This record gives sequence, C-alpha cells and structure tokens, in this order.
Amino acid sequence: MTDRDAVFAAVSQGRERFGRPDVILSAAGYAYIGAVEELAPEDVRANFETNVFGTLWVVQAALPILRAQSGGHILTVSSLGGLLGFASAGSYVATRFAVEGLSEALAGEVAPLGVK
Repeated sequence: MTDRDAVFAAVSQGRERFGRPDVILSAAGYAYIGAVEELAPEDVRANFETNVFGTLWVVQAALPILRAQSGGHILTVSSLGGLLGFASAGSYVATRFAVEGLSEALAGEVAPLGVK
C-alpha cells in the first residue's frame, strides 16, 4: 500500500484480468497504539503512509477508470476511530480522521461523474 507505483500496477492488472470494475475497496490500515507523547516519529509516518496515503493511491489509481466508464463505487474503510478520538490511539485516529475527510471531499468531486 505504501508503494504508489505498485498500487497503480495492481489496479491496472485487476482491470485487465477482470474487466470493468464496479466497486473499488480500499481497506488499507493498521493501528499504531501509544500515548501521543511517546509516539515514535518513524512509526507515525509509517502509519500515515499505509492508512492515508495507501488509501489515496488506490483512489487515484481507480478514479480514471471509473471516470472513463461513467460510474462505479469507491469504498474507503475507516473505523470508529475516524469519528472519535481514543486515549493511546492518537496516531491511528489521526489517520482515520484523515481518511474520513478525504472520503467526504472525494464524494463531492466524483458525484457529477456518476461515481459514488
């Protein structure tokens, strides 16, 4: 999920093998747990790379295909952590809040294209 080129290649291979995609699902994510004060920068960065940027790469790879076929669905998986903050889950909930915001913005952008 953290290798943008590999994500684009996987989406392209999926289209070649299975034809028209109707649903694109991005369930990229894992929980990095720890008190905010103690979070290791490299672990927070890795958490964002997977949970947020992994989701973004899937969306960016799939959207041109869905736009060309004038329809389809993009499902981004978040969690309750995208709606509520929890003690000792600062990094994780920050990534999930980001996915929620990204998804809401995306919905407005793609609605005129017939993509949901």
